[in-house]
Amino acid sequence: MLGLLVLGACDKCGSDVDLGDFALLEESKADWYPYVGVNELSFENSGGDTLRFALGIRRDEMVDQTYKDICKGTKVGDIAKEIYRSERYVVEYSVVNEDITYFLAISLYVDRFVLDGAGALEVYDRVGYTSTIKDYRNTNNPIIEGSILLVANKRGTAVEHEDLWYNETASFAEEMQINGQTYHDVWYYELAGKPTLYVQEGKGVVAFLGFDGVVWVLV
Repeated sequence: MLGLLVLGACDKCGSDVDLGDFALLEESKADWYPYVGVNELSFENSGGDTLRFALGIRRDEMVDQTYKDICKGTKVGDIAKEIYRSERYVVEYSVVNEDITYFLAISLYVDRFVLDGAGALEVYDRVGYTSTIKDYRNTNNPIIEGSILLVANKRGTAVEHEDLWYNETASFAEEMQINGQTYHDVWYYELAGKPTLYVQEGKGVVAFLGFDGVVWVLV
């Protein structure tokens, strides 16, 4: 209520307050984003077939963000804010094989940590992985999707992986078998009881589920 009174008390707002630039930590890139300078990804199934994903989009940028409004003047559009810039890495890969489109997208960015009654700006590094497989030959064939959000670096905040999941939950296995190989410390996403996307620290996307139960593993 006090905040609303303060916002409403400004006859004329001043300039925005710049909270600065927040770059991604080098540890976050090394641990969760092994895609810098990588223009192709190869995945193989248990039968020896290979999919080669080509680079589609790569963006490395600073993005303007609003932390909060600090003044709302009496004139329309007269608003002052606390603003900051966060670094964001985005990369997308895709391949088409026999009219089936395989798509992978990965993003690593600095996000704000929000608490009730938040005071000073706190940030952390966040990473997201998504996979989408679509068979355009069969309109009755559902899309196979996977989505995993993780905290790449807490940066001193109290944020946890579970705070990011909302309706898109992920699971963790200390050890699991994928196409006969043993993998350790794997995050995975399940759709209809089947894992569709697998992620490992240091390697990023290590496997995903295709149609007919075929699992494709990073070469």
